[in-house]
Amino acid sequence: MNLTRRELLATFLGTPIALAACRDQRAQKFPEGEIVGANWELGHILREGRGFEVAADKWQNLNIAIIGGGVAGLSAAWKLKRGGQNDLAIFELEKETGGTSRSGEAQPVGHPWGAHYLPVPFRENSDLIELIDEMSLAVEVECLLGWIETSIRNCKS
Repeated sequence: MNLTRRELLATFLGTPIALAACRDQRAQKFPEGEIVGANWELGHILREGRGFEVAADKWQNLNIAIIGGGVAGLSAAWKLKRGGQNDLAIFELEKETGGTSRSGEAQPVGHPWGAHYLPVPFRENSDLIELIDEMSLAVEVECLLGWIETSIRNCKS
């Protein structure tokens, strides 16, 4: 089969146009969602030094104030409370705690908002293993070498 240059160009240049013409032209529904992250309006209140009134009955005296309810702030509160320090509060600028480790619920499955995962911890990381056990995220799995390791699974009860 010998194609002329004109026939070859018509074949290659015409294919994308033909495919586009056959495509479903109905408007595609954009998936629901939202842009998440730091709320700039709340952040600007602090940046600009604007004040706001706090009712007298809302004030507390605390020994420990944790600024930020992301992974680091929540971990610090957990560790302090396990050590007997209960006179603390977490102050978070956003509506929800969790920072980049937050997740959302949508159909058909839940989803992370940020990059968060947890690798299998080393045996020496006893604090992390204790937290995983406390949150009922651990399941024991027999390894190829014969010892028991802790593995993470997504469990929702």
